Amino acid sequence: MGCLFTSPYSPLYYLFPQNSNQPKEEQPKVYSWDIREKVDPKDYSIENQQNEVFIKLPGSINGMQFIIQNLENCVVYLFDNIAQVSIDDCKNCKFFIGPSKGSVFIRDCTDCSLAAVCQQFRTRDCRRINTFLCCGTQPIIESSTYMKFACLSVNYAQLPEQLKHSRISIFNNNWNNIHDFTPVTGEQNYSFFNQNTELVDFVPLPDKFTCNQLKLFFSKAESLIPLTVGPINRHSTESVLVVFFTPDSTDSGREVQETQANRLLNEIRANHLDVLLIQTKRYELSELSSENIFKTKSFNNLLKNGPIIGLEFNGYDCTQTCLDLVNSLSLKPSFVSEASSSLSHQIDAFYNFADMQMSV
Repeated sequence: MGCLFTSPYSPLYYLFPQNSNQPKEEQPKVYSWDIREKVDPKDYSIENQQNEVFIKLPGSINGMQFIIQNLENCVVYLFDNIAQVSIDDCKNCKFFIGPSKGSVFIRDCTDCSLAAVCQQFRTRDCRRINTFLCCGTQPIIESSTYMKFACLSVNYAQLPEQLKHSRISIFNNNWNNIHDFTPVTGEQNYSFFNQNTELVDFVPLPDKFTCNQLKLFFSKAESLIPLTVGPINRHSTESVLVVFFTPDSTDSGREVQETQANRLLNEIRANHLDVLLIQTKRYELSELSSENIFKTKSFNNLLKNGPIIGLEFNGYDCTQTCLDLVNSLSLKPSFVSEASSSLSHQIDAFYNFADMQMSV
């Protein structure tokens, strides 16, 4: 028989509640790593495929590492920010790699074309790779032959935010500063495309729906990344250095600085085709280095606000062109170099200080 005090059907049950001090079964503790969303490695790799097209849209990778290997006659688009990318054993493939916070490493690949935005770029045991690049450090090739390089031209709606997340500056692009780790005496393992080369001739745009969805462009006219031609293409005896300072130390001050630099670049690209953009840099400049470059202390207070952006142009009457544009567009605070016998030394000093600062 059941006890009248313990049966819930008895009226006495509610007058004499049960002892709540009886030990209860202890629930297991739940930690943050126990409730994280499970990651399927298959979502972050493409392997063992032929004659296929793969598209990863923004938000599908979210800063994870991505692996590509053993593909043939495939096209791969990664339109997202990525930790790092490895590409191995691919033949006759085409790749677009979105902003990679780490490295893009290509090994044992042949007859491929690649467009990439990354902090580091390296190849090993590759042949005939066409590379369109925006790279924050010096690209390295090792045991690789018939490599060709060009400045990357690309823009899409999510690219600015992805660049910020990956800590990549569009003004620090070393696409043409190649280091050959295994040079061969009397031979050149790499070369550069001419300035008229278009990315779409090597890496095609994806389907129209994807292009419209991303607002995607591979054209030079729409490129977010400045189209530099490199020091080897200083065809004129006249060059000019334009430097933009951050007006204040806030995020909005840095946005103003980049906007002003881009306004000058866009104006020259659209209306002054004879003026070439040679190279660009964004870095922290010390007061001592500033005085050595500019021969004045008048910019020292501005240096405390953040990194500077330097643009080198080359072409007939480029100094006056830049000066007129800076004044007419009210692009301040800024510096425009004057034509002088010491200008080449000033420009070299500016980029030497940049290389030293960025190698620390």
